[in-house]
Amino acid sequence: MLLLIILTPSYINAASKALMPFRKDSSPYGTPYSEWLKNWWQWWIGMSDNEHPFPNYDPKKCSVHQQGPVWYLPDVEPQGQLTHASVKYSCEIPKGNAILFSLSSSSCWLGNPEFKKYSNKLAPDPSADQALKTCAISPQDNTHLSVRIDGILLDTTKLDRATTSFYNVTVPPNAVKGLFDFGPPGTSRGIADGYVLFMPPLPVGKHTIEFSVTDNLAGGPSELIKRDGTYNVIIK
Repeated sequence: MLLLIILTPSYINAASKALMPFRKDSSPYGTPYSEWLKNWWQWWIGMSDNEHPFPNYDPKKCSVHQQGPVWYLPDVEPQGQLTHASVKYSCEIPKGNAILFSLSSSSCWLGNPEFKKYSNKLAPDPSADQALKTCAISPQDNTHLSVRIDGILLDTTKLDRATTSFYNVTVPPNAVKGLFDFGPPGTSRGIADGYVLFMPPLPVGKHTIEFSVTDNLAGGPSELIKRDGTYNVIIK
């Protein structure tokens, strides 16, 4: 009994430390934290309709366009006029890969029809850049987050909101349908902002990531959207 009392605090500390996400001031794998949000958006937008995990969230698509030390998981998005979405998704991830997905983020790019007055879609322009920031970065943060990994509740105050630098957004010719208005195919200047879950590599074995998000990103300033997700991941 004495041995158990001595070992238990050490076990708890080790478990808590293992569940600490990367923070905003870090540069995982040599890349600034905020730029990983950019990388996730490029992955999410760049997949063609037949490759994209939305709306069927097929685990067979888990490995599509995955490369490098960070493995991306899909966003949970409501369809049509719905204000709630719930998704269960399974994925096999090679050991040693970090895990990242968007909890609550938005991206805007000049190729979208609402920015049609800006003729140059790639060059920096003060007016266009301000319009992109206004579109992507909400001045009021109405986001509520809850995350559990293997049943352990994370401290979501440790999940940082980040804003990317301006980057090139490429919409493929056959972009996924029913997600949101991607605009015509092509490459244009964009920016993203929001929260991600960015976890260091998990141990080999089965893990469950559960999360619940309420925000107004998809529904406009006054309409809250709720999204729930359960990701069953196998590290092997």
